[in-house]
Amino acid sequence: MALIDNILQYGTVAIAGLEKNTGKTECINYLIRQLSCRPVKAAITSIGMDGEETDQVTGTNKPTIELPAGFVFATSEKHFKERKLDAEILDISPWRTATGRMVTARVVHSGQIILSGPVQTAWMKELVGQFKAQYGCDIVLIDGALSRTSQAAPQIADGMILCTGAALSANMRQVVKQTAHICSLIALEAADQATITTTGNLGRGVWAINNPNEPTLLTAGNRDVAEVDFSQEIGARFYVAGALTDRLVKHILQTVHHPIELIVQDFTKIFASNEILQLFINKENKLKVLKKNHLIGVCINPWSPQGYHFDATQFEKAMAKAIEAPVYNIRNL
Repeated sequence: MALIDNILQYGTVAIAGLEKNTGKTECINYLIRQLSCRPVKAAITSIGMDGEETDQVTGTNKPTIELPAGFVFATSEKHFKERKLDAEILDISPWRTATGRMVTARVVHSGQIILSGPVQTAWMKELVGQFKAQYGCDIVLIDGALSRTSQAAPQIADGMILCTGAALSANMRQVVKQTAHICSLIALEAADQATITTTGNLGRGVWAINNPNEPTLLTAGNRDVAEVDFSQEIGARFYVAGALTDRLVKHILQTVHHPIELIVQDFTKIFASNEILQLFINKENKLKVLKKNHLIGVCINPWSPQGYHFDATQFEKAMAKAIEAPVYNIRNL
């Protein structure tokens, strides 16, 4: 299925780059051009800032974001004033970013824009709802920030596109391995509905949830996770309401000697390394999420701003072999 046809199945799509210069902006511009040819109303915003002509971190040139007439967008006051397009202001939010209030507008005459959107999940959810309810947008694109995938969390986006490439590493095998690891996290199985209901309102900490009516808080606040003897808990189901780290997984592996089920909110909360997680899985343990995301596809960029590049055909074949999601080279579409 063509990439554009694939994303049209989702109401909100996050485009996340695994590293700077992995082709995220080029992917976004491709999607914008394709959406402008379809009978849909579309909107776009960003977590962080994107659309600048020169990368703020690497100093390299990068493609600008081009919006056609009719597109709805949200950006900060500072970058709205610096726009290179004509737009009709629809709303000015009382919420503030470091570069001013959020301005929502509709493009009148096409041109370039720098996007700098909400930095908080709750605010982003509110903005996406506004795009759809007030302005009748059928699809919302969320542009990702530097090395972050939080904007792709299932609480915000229905689906996501992952952008990866040579900028991640000069070693093609390493790029494929790292990308496959992230894809495997996105593909984690969702917990059953009873567990989702039980853990939905739990505060931060590590919880034993073997009794769905009375989950037990094992560690929170200043109590070190290493003080918890998981092996003394009856049953084998635990919910981590926060970050899942190497340290926590290692501690569980050292203290629990029977298979367990470990549950996290969503894949963006997993910071444990691929090696540690494999040790965990290999011992017949299960890792699940409360909220599952849907990986629409992986877009690859075989070129690096450092001057080296991969063979595009070999890179695409290697990635397609390593992951189950569709793989796209935007320049070949």
